Parts: sequence; structure tokens; C-alpha cells
Amino acid sequence: MLVCCAVPTIMRLWLDNEDVLTFKTGVTHAELGFVWTIVRDALVTHYQSHHASRDPPLSPFASLLATLYWLRQYPTTRCLAAELDIKLTTLAEDIDHTLLALFNTLVPTCFNDPSLPHRGYREGSLAGVRLVIDSTWLTLPHNSNADERKTYYHMKSPTRQGLKWQLAVSTDGEPFHMSNVVHGSKADVTLLRESGLLDRLGSHTLALGDKGYVGEPKVLTPKKKPRFAELTEEDKKENKVRNSKRVVVENCFHEYKKWVILGGEYRGGFREDKDRLRVTHIVHVIGAMVKRHLAIHPLRADPAATA
Repeated sequence: MLVCCAVPTIMRLWLDNEDVLTFKTGVTHAELGFVWTIVRDALVTHYQSHHASRDPPLSPFASLLATLYWLRQYPTTRCLAAELDIKLTTLAEDIDHTLLALFNTLVPTCFNDPSLPHRGYREGSLAGVRLVIDSTWLTLPHNSNADERKTYYHMKSPTRQGLKWQLAVSTDGEPFHMSNVVHGSKADVTLLRESGLLDRLGSHTLALGDKGYVGEPKVLTPKKKPRFAELTEEDKKENKVRNSKRVVVENCFHEYKKWVILGGEYRGGFREDKDRLRVTHIVHVIGAMVKRHLAIHPLRADPAATA
């Protein structure tokens, strides 16, 4: 049984051209080889146990390609099944298992270092900052139900609901920690405290965040305007510095949002705990892909402000 390399003809065309492969799946040949090495045993074992008497419609390697294509371009499963000429139920099952295998193997491999980033700000008002944190949205379809709109409140889009997740990156923009996906109405500071990230910060280590984290002692935030008064020129300059250093997390979000399943409107289930867990798996798998990519193509090749 060809469990390792048999792929549909259309996928062979992807593999023949680096640009096409990168457009379709979001990874280069080298990155694909790395991912396949990590997840291969889990996928092959599953297919050998579930397809002992016949070749599966998609080999494990083809299932990996199909899952990456689905995450990167986010076609409907119906369209993807038609493109690959396989049954819709078969494709959905393959994607679900491959996604879980990636979460169980690739994510721990890419996020296996528990220590904090060694780079950080040593001087000035940012001294002690080693991480930059922020939350972002996964947009959901519009729903006119008032209670659901409150639960999935999207502060940046009054006509949409959303799920929320939080990312912490090093000062040079490398992903370090991702939270679970939660209801959009949850406050940023609450999400941070429930994520477990604060437990990993030492007594002399700080994170840099926006005003959503005001009130958390371990997060350095912009200075608030005093009541019935204005910020001093010095405070305004300091806020400008802090906000400018937060750009690395926004740049990293941009890398995540290149994967259309995160950058567009999410069409899957989200109301049940198991559905939000699946979205968490999606975010973390893409996070592992992004971390691997940024290890080769860093956002800040020479972060002169840190040491």
C-alpha cells in the first residue's frame, strides 16, 4: 500500500513548482519536508490501521497537502472534494485527523522550549520587557440574535461577531505563546490571566501590551490620560515609544492572517466547547507553521534595540 508518497495528479502539479506549492499550501518544499518528517509516523499509523485492506482515497502525504491547502486558501470542503475527485465525507475525515495529528506532533515540536526569549530590553522605560502581547479576532458570520451578539461581541466590527485569541511574541517578533480560542466578549486582561502565560514570567520580567491590559502589574501599558487633565509631553513621547515597539506582534499577526482560514470569515462551528477546541487546534497549528517560517525568515533580522 502506498501510504507515503502517492498523490492525485493535480497535487503533483503543485509539487512540480515551488511558487505554486507555496501559494496553495503556504509552505515551501523545505518547510513541507520538515512538517512531513514530524507528522509522518502519526499519519501513516492511522492509515495503516484504518485502511488495512485497500489503498486509501488519499495517502497520508496527500492528506497533509490537502489539509495545508484547506488552511491556507480555505476553500469549502465541497469544492475541495470536487477538485480532488473524492467523497466529501472522506475528505472531511482526512482533514480532521490530519489537523489533530499536526496539533499533537508539530505544535509541541515547534514550541518545545519553555524558557523565555533571551532577548529583551535592558535600558530605559522598557527595561525588563521580553515579550509583546496582543489579542486578535477570528471573524464570524453576522447573527441577529441579541444574546449571541453580546457573547461574541466584536469591538472592531459592529456588524460581525468574533472569537478571540492571544499571541505573545519575543521582542524580535518570534511567536512564543498562544492562548486558547475564547468568546469575543472576554476582556484581554482576563484572557491573559487565564492563559497561563503570567506563570512563565519571572519576577523581573515584563510583557508589553496595549490598553486592554491595564491593571496587570506584569504588563507594561501606555500611560492613561489623567481625569480632568492631559498627558504631559514626556508621557506622550513615552506612549509613542511603547506603541512603536508593539508593532512586532502586529507584524506577526499579519503572517497568521495570510492563512485565509484566520484572515477571512470562519464558516465552521463555534458554539460548542468541542468546536472552539478545534479552532484552537487550527490557530496553534498555523502558529507552528508561522514560527518555523519566521525562524528562517525573521521579522527582525537585527533587533538592535534589544540584547
